[in-house]
Amino acid sequence: MQINLQFDLSTVNITKPRNIAVDASAALFLPENYKHLVCGVTTGDGACLFNAASLFLLANESLSLILRAATVCEPLSYPKFYLHIPVFMTDWPWSNMALDTNDENDPDNNQYRKANIYKNEIASFCDPYAYSPLLAIYGLASAISRPINSIYPPNNRSPYHQLILPRQVNHFQPPINIMWVRIDIRTQAEFMAWKNSAIPSTNHFVAAFEPSTTPAEITEFIL
Repeated sequence: MQINLQFDLSTVNITKPRNIAVDASAALFLPENYKHLVCGVTTGDGACLFNAASLFLLANESLSLILRAATVCEPLSYPKFYLHIPVFMTDWPWSNMALDTNDENDPDNNQYRKANIYKNEIASFCDPYAYSPLLAIYGLASAISRPINSIYPPNNRSPYHQLILPRQVNHFQPPINIMWVRIDIRTQAEFMAWKNSAIPSTNHFVAAFEPSTTPAEITEFIL
């Protein structure tokens, strides 16, 4: 089962399109080696991962729902591929909901140790406005056949801070940058308090674009 995305996946907006506003608050979360990136305002309605991906593809968020549907279909169609990725053999990447509802007696666990947790996790992001776990980013990378540079703020970042490759061996380049942030943090002081907290959790994704080399785009960013 796969959803055929009826649009061109071969090209993306690597630099920020003019119609997308700069998200100065999200820029607080950029690690030092990514300070050059330009964060674009991404709607925080639970569908933010797919809103961010849509900005790269069409410079608007209109593809969000179909990208979510394609992402859900991807791990459902290729469980063997995803359940053999080392990180998904551990308890690290799963949401609390997926872990709390784990049925250890699920017969699928005989073949894959995390099978029931895996199915619970996929179910958790089927809702059009559900926040997305790490598995969704892996599925999205394969749905658009393009690597996703998953950027996590500078603290305990693994396994969320990494380049996630799609399932397909032959895929498009370059990667797109998507960063995990907290939507309610607006100042440097708030960011530092979050960073130094016991459990600095995130609740939002934003698109992080490469800086433009054209004068017009540079002026827009400065303003």
